[in-house]
Amino acid sequence: MMRKLLTFLFLLPTLINGQNTFLKSKLNFDIFSNTGEKIYSDKNSYPIITALPTGVVYSIRLGSYKQLLKNGFFNGFSPTFIIKDSDDLYKYHTGYFTTLLMANEAKKELYNTYGLECFVVAFYNGKRVTIAKSKELVANLSFL
Repeated sequence: MMRKLLTFLFLLPTLINGQNTFLKSKLNFDIFSNTGEKIYSDKNSYPIITALPTGVVYSIRLGSYKQLLKNGFFNGFSPTFIIKDSDDLYKYHTGYFTTLLMANEAKKELYNTYGLECFVVAFYNGKRVTIAKSKELVANLSFL
């Protein structure tokens, strides 16, 4: 399934240039596009982000590497971003999703389109949590 969130494309240049301040609040919509277009290059590099939206957020982990990859290694979908953890690995991700279901659908789409074997990761208030914990948090937060 090809998803384009044209309404929010104006946000992508802000994210791509590493200015991700709009993400510091709760995510109310999915941000993911699989257009097949080459978005990233030496002129438009993957941002290393330092903030994630609050609440439960899902993303697709593309891979973890000791060194930065060449810009454009992952192309055709966006937003692609890097989180550098305390283990000194560069963790490449794509997409921001409000539900596990949508993240898994996008993961399948990446496999079917590009053959990427990736997996879904969950965050809560910017910190990595297990998928099981994210389900628990979602269930508890839905009662508030």
